[in-house]
Amino acid sequence: MILILEDSITKLADDKTTSTNNGTKKESTLEEHYLNNITEITRDIEKIDTSTSAVPKISYKNIYIETLNSDIFTLIRPIPVGIEYDGEVYIANNYDLELYGYSEIETEAINDLRKSILEFYEDLKDENNLGVFLERKVKYCKEIIREV
Repeated sequence: MILILEDSITKLADDKTTSTNNGTKKESTLEEHYLNNITEITRDIEKIDTSTSAVPKISYKNIYIETLNSDIFTLIRPIPVGIEYDGEVYIANNYDLELYGYSEIETEAINDLRKSILEFYEDLKDENNLGVFLERKVKYCKEIIREV
């Protein structure tokens, strides 16, 4: 937006003549010049307003889940889950594990996250040669998940 306005202001300073019907140039009055450029700036701003109205508004909330909906594993304590909605898809994520689930329905996004947590934990809980990053994640899982 600033670049468009700068271009329009530059036109104010540089373009002080206008063409007549017979092709000759005449000096425009300062008032005419300002009015023409203000009209151009207004059109540019309207274009910007129209283009930014299409940007979806993302809603965000935090919840805690208390269960993994599993017969094998249970949560020792509730874990935080961030829920984002962009107008089409819900994304449920746990920042501590850096895992997420998504769906067009909020509860399904949360269930998809639960599934991701379970798969992550089941795949890595017994691994011994993990890097530091994954080792921390598995350690966190062992602090919050218990086998039933």
